[in-house]
Amino acid sequence: MSDDRFQLSGKWLDFSLWAGAAAAVSVDLADWQMDRNDHPLG
Repeated sequence: MSDDRFQLSGKWLDFSLWAGAAAAVSVDLADWQMDRNDHPLG
């Protein structure tokens, strides 16, 4: 079995948390944009 402990180091953990947060924000913004598309102005 390979040594995967490096993935729990601070740098990798920070990167994983930032990537997860960016993905969540992207999904939320996509949902908001699609909702605005369903309700045109005017």
